[in-house]
Amino acid sequence: MSTKNYDARLLELWRDGGGPGIELKLDSEATSVKLRQKLYQLRKAMAKEKHEWYELAARATISLVYLTDDGKENLYRDHKSLYGKQITAWLLRISASDLNLDKVLEEAGYTVVKAPSLD
Repeated sequence: MSTKNYDARLLELWRDGGGPGIELKLDSEATSVKLRQKLYQLRKAMAKEKHEWYELAARATISLVYLTDDGKENLYRDHKSLYGKQITAWLLRISASDLNLDKVLEEAGYTVVKAPSLD
């Protein structure tokens, strides 16, 4: 399917998600999973068409998170073991994969060394 068949706002999600990152609050598990799948399909179409924002989309990851009534954030893969807790919200996050790595490396004291001047 062509990127032209998708809502243009979904392309913008990939653009912003691959840069500063975004978070959407959704109403249900079904809506969250459907949107995630639609975004993955769109990213494939972007790659096929060599879309101008594909590089941003390619370096981004999607996380599904749910919040429980005890105030905790939980990754989607853990939702089968709620043990009496109620889900209060679903979040879909798109963020650049390397942003997380940059933060970890920075906190560990690793920095990018600037090349010496050739002057």
